[in-house]
Amino acid sequence: MKSATLISGLLFILLFTGCASVVSGTRQRIAVNSTPSGARLSVIDSDGATVLKTNTPAVIHLKRGKGYFAGSYYKVQMEADGYQPSAANIYPTLNGWYAGNILIGGIIGLFFIDPATGAMWSLEPKTVNVTLEVSPGKAAALDGNVRP
Repeated sequence: MKSATLISGLLFILLFTGCASVVSGTRQRIAVNSTPSGARLSVIDSDGATVLKTNTPAVIHLKRGKGYFAGSYYKVQMEADGYQPSAANIYPTLNGWYAGNILIGGIIGLFFIDPATGAMWSLEPKTVNVTLEVSPGKAAALDGNVRP
């Protein structure tokens, strides 16, 4: 009886999950750093909506997918007083675990579960490092060319 329950459970997992969903999940951690640290950080999705505001350094958790077979794109904007604003892009790439559906997850994982949950995607880069440029006004003040 126990073996029948175990086999049923394994069949359920194999039929109703995708490899990438099980291994990677639907969200991904991205480390965001800036020089100087303490910059104001805004994360904006492809629809132009701000999904997160915090300060650097930060570890953010972003949804991998935007919809069925569609990966998520994000713009990371950073600002700090005395520095020019800067931005970086985060974009989807195919998750290597998605191919595991061919061996383990089957048709349901390949065409339904992973594409619908967004787990078929990985976000790149996994770490965003941005060096903010000193604003012209601050640079001149540092050089002694501007008097208070």
